[in-house]
Amino acid sequence: MVIFEDGVYLELISFIHPPEHYLPGSVERAAREGHWWSKMREGWIDWALLDLQPTEKPVEEAVGGGVYAEGQEGGRVKPDGDELRWKVTFPNVEHGRGGVPFFCKDLTPRKRRVRYPFVWASFGPRMELIHQNNKVPTDVPANLKHACGATRVAAIRLVAKQDAIDRLAGQFDLVLGTQGRRDSVSPLTYTWEVEVPVPVLQKSEPTSIMLKAATSPEETEWAQGLGMVAAGIWQVELIANRQAQIAGSLSLEEETSPVQIIKLGFMEKVQA
Repeated sequence: MVIFEDGVYLELISFIHPPEHYLPGSVERAAREGHWWSKMREGWIDWALLDLQPTEKPVEEAVGGGVYAEGQEGGRVKPDGDELRWKVTFPNVEHGRGGVPFFCKDLTPRKRRVRYPFVWASFGPRMELIHQNNKVPTDVPANLKHACGATRVAAIRLVAKQDAIDRLAGQFDLVLGTQGRRDSVSPLTYTWEVEVPVPVLQKSEPTSIMLKAATSPEETEWAQGLGMVAAGIWQVELIANRQAQIAGSLSLEEETSPVQIIKLGFMEKVQA
């Protein structure tokens, strides 16, 4: 887990063994093959809002076409015996994963799961990212210091298949609780803003969610590779404080601005 100053975090996941490691027909094999991220390509694979559902209505009613399944409770017990509980709401199978967000609500105090050294905010749709590529960190400020100087997620850029862009934009309006801003220059691009978990620190700004239709040959080929999923995370932008960058950790061009935008594409490495 890579935590930023505004409370947003990246979650790095990796399967320990390929499906062939488990006996055919075994429970373990079925669980490995049936996992919702098991067949996705490496790179950015999913994102989440940290509320159970976007409106007071059931998710199935809030998003046309029954995009979301009923929420499921889950949890785990930490080595020290502390039990963590949460409830997640996933898109239905036919909509795939990685386009519209899923939802995660902590049923036990969030600070026990995400060891952040400051106070959590208690309002607004909040976000996390999943990157596919355990000891729980202690809740000290050092958790927020990264070699690249990153302090927050500025934007998530999603690319969608052209024939799905209008439908997805409507779904995002309902899920995010606000109407997306349509780009006047590129009309197949929409932008929303979501609040972050700790907006009071250092005047953190909202994170932008940008959805655009695939237009270049590279984007079109990549979008077709999503299979039945209509959109996926194309790029994540991080804001970095140059003064906080650890000497020698990155090769950076000399610039006068104290702030740098780090753009991480679908298959680029994340340096925490």
